[in-house]
Amino acid sequence: MTPLRHVLLTLCLSLLMVSCTPPTGKKPVVITPTSDLQPEIAGMPAASSAEEFLAQSLKTTGDLRYQLQLKAAGMYIEQGNLEQAQEILRSIPAVSASAASRRLLKIHSANIAMAMNQPRDALSLLSFSEILPPAEQLVVSEIRAHAFLAVGYPLEAIKTRVQ
Repeated sequence: MTPLRHVLLTLCLSLLMVSCTPPTGKKPVVITPTSDLQPEIAGMPAASSAEEFLAQSLKTTGDLRYQLQLKAAGMYIEQGNLEQAQEILRSIPAVSASAASRRLLKIHSANIAMAMNQPRDALSLLSFSEILPPAEQLVVSEIRAHAFLAVGYPLEAIKTRVQ
């Protein structure tokens, strides 16, 4: 590599690190939107509220019930109602849920962990053995990047964003 390339590469990495490093002081709460991860649920209008999804979940069983509960939990997370979302997520038995519902359960839990300033917990929740669908990969990468940054690993945050 030529010296000019070394200088340019160093400059680019420095700028990327500076732009990804949070300001000193109180760290902002980062909640990654997850509403695009769940497909529309048959019989439920797209503009339903979290309460409507919960009410509908009481009338169903199995994975459809978990999907409705996860949709409600995701809406509560995006509204900042973390306690209600946590309560819903605790009520979902991961062993009975489908693989897609288990993944979304982990993603929502990681999002809550980030909002509660627990980035290490978020990182531990975001380990998956299977290949994720593209939409989930994007959300997981975004949460991981924020978590790496919060624990003081800006280079890992950059790698995660670039992948």
